[in-house]
Amino acid sequence: MAVPNLEELLVERARELDALVRRHAGALLARETAEDLAQSIRLRVLERSDGFEWRGEAAFGAWLRTVARNELDARRAHWNAARRSAGRLLRLTYGAASAADRGRAAQPADGATGPLSFAERRDLVDLAVQALGTLPVRDQRLVELTQSGATTREIGERLGLGIEAATKARQRALERFRRAFELIAR
Repeated sequence: MAVPNLEELLVERARELDALVRRHAGALLARETAEDLAQSIRLRVLERSDGFEWRGEAAFGAWLRTVARNELDARRAHWNAARRSAGRLLRLTYGAASAADRGRAAQPADGATGPLSFAERRDLVDLAVQALGTLPVRDQRLVELTQSGATTREIGERLGLGIEAATKARQRALERFRRAFELIAR
């Protein structure tokens, strides 16, 4: 029997995968669409294609479900981590162009109480995390390293860049993040 193509198998199992996402994603569906989650699972399956070995329909279905659950767990961990460091992430949005946007972005980072309610802060955190998710992986990493307090020198060492290159890359990533936040916030 010929070994089926992995991409063809994913097309054949698209409905099954979509149903699995809708059943197991739970609260993730408030942050990401079922289609986006299914697509990220397909991507993860294709990334693991080197280790794929055809052992029959049942084994493939079990492997696909395992990869899907692992990807959903990884997405939950991503959102939980972003929420835990929300204040630092929101501080990074403080580069907005207009004064009105600057005030809106800066308020959640202030330690003092203010006009923002908990719900408004939570909404801003969600917008910031969505903005971060739209960036290329390298920019996401740069924003996350900046958010965690890493110095430019540390960022350069981790990414294999000189200080000048790390500074420029960090500035560009933060500016892209701020623009994405502004667009999503509107």
